[in-house]
Amino acid sequence: MKKRLDTSLLVWMNRPSLWTIGRSRIIFSTEPATDFWINQARQLNKFNGHALLLPIRQDFTLTVTIRAQLHEVYDQLGIFVMSDPSCWCKAGIEYRDEQASSVCSTVTYGGFSDWAGMPISSGIHTLTLRLHRWQNEFRVEFSFNGQKFKWLREFALPFTEGVAQVGFYACSPKDSTFDAEFFDMMIESLQWEEKRNKL
Repeated sequence: MKKRLDTSLLVWMNRPSLWTIGRSRIIFSTEPATDFWINQARQLNKFNGHALLLPIRQDFTLTVTIRAQLHEVYDQLGIFVMSDPSCWCKAGIEYRDEQASSVCSTVTYGGFSDWAGMPISSGIHTLTLRLHRWQNEFRVEFSFNGQKFKWLREFALPFTEGVAQVGFYACSPKDSTFDAEFFDMMIESLQWEEKRNKL
């Protein structure tokens, strides 16, 4: 059964200076030079982005609507799932320029972060994301209207004792800041049809 996510269970990772957490809405301001990105070959290890997470052991489907006025390259916000600081995924909106942003995702494992995405208009400020978990497999979907969802990415992550840290993130890798807003946060039993058939 779908229910509202209990925001009192969320715990900060790299808490920003300005934030508000309500029962149905979260708003916080990113701080400059914050990011989640790892590339050992280039000696890059950025893990100071802002995230609100809670541990979840079972399979689930998490839905959230995100909103922000992004204005600097690489400004980003979305959904976050983590095994540990070297093994995680982020997915959401990332700003490029005045014409285009991206709906994108990054999976980090083995010392490297990748990037995959598709262009959208930079005039799109609101997006609904849906994250499914089945064991150690995940699927991320997005929707412009909160009704019709499109596939974004499927991936797998290993987890210690099956516990995934799941929630929401935002960061500003350059010298900028913006207000990240998260609302309509719902969690329910697994809705990933291909996997539900295996239960």
